[in-house]
Amino acid sequence: MIVCNHCGAINSNSRVTCIRCKQTLSESISGDPEVVQTPLRVIGESRPDLPVNPAVRQQPPETISPRQSSPLSSRPQQTADRRPNTARPAAPEAYGASTIPTVTKEKRRFVLLVALVTTALLVSGVWYMIDWFEFQESKSLFSKGEMLYQQGKYSDAKQVYQDYLRQYPEGDFASLSLLRTAEIQDSLLAVEARHLMLQKRLPELVDKAIQAFQGGNYLTPEDNNALMYIEEILAIDPENNYILKMKQKIIKFYMEQGDQAVARQSRNTAIRYYETVLRIEPLYMPAIDKLSELKSR
Repeated sequence: MIVCNHCGAINSNSRVTCIRCKQTLSESISGDPEVVQTPLRVIGESRPDLPVNPAVRQQPPETISPRQSSPLSSRPQQTADRRPNTARPAAPEAYGASTIPTVTKEKRRFVLLVALVTTALLVSGVWYMIDWFEFQESKSLFSKGEMLYQQGKYSDAKQVYQDYLRQYPEGDFASLSLLRTAEIQDSLLAVEARHLMLQKRLPELVDKAIQAFQGGNYLTPEDNNALMYIEEILAIDPENNYILKMKQKIIKFYMEQGDQAVARQSRNTAIRYYETVLRIEPLYMPAIDKLSELKSR
């Protein structure tokens, strides 16, 4: 018989675990519970070092059949009958190294590094495309302003440059847009100042035009004739009806002079008068037609 070191229960020689506390039946003089009894010790043998718990009720010995005389042969069957199957799955090493693949720290780090690099490349590619499209749009807007600037449409060009600076304050053409805006502003101020000055001179110019016209100085002298004053006045006030009528009277005068020369059969004189009319009004069709007729003869 075997006495359990933990609870004092009496077990048969073939028992591996205690029938009461289910602890492994072991022999340990030093108190180490991991040492298994070899050989199994029966209760009748003297063990002065092993205390027996008197409070534990002594159980009668179990009848041992001849087939159970060998503890080693009956141990698997007794364990299977009296204890539930608590077998753990075999360790991965039991299946072989090639059956269950293992992931090392180096592999995990490598996969993480590849994922980070791929994400960084994707993000940088997206930002590059955004910057490229933004550059193309800003370039198109600036080119529109340059075209208007070259055409002399300064007010429209200034508006486009200001739109560019508002949308792309740090764009590639921001500094040049600022320069163009300043130049246009200066030009517009100069034009406006000149216009105001001419507005003040307008009454004086009208008086001089009337005096030259009444004196018959339509085209001469070169620095004091009616046509010179008429052009200055129309540059300030293109819709001045009085000055426009004065210009038509001068054209009518030279047309009549050309018709009289044709009637006198003075071809060269007539051509000279008609050319004078075209100098005053380059697209005056009656003069163009008569001049063409004379030159075709």
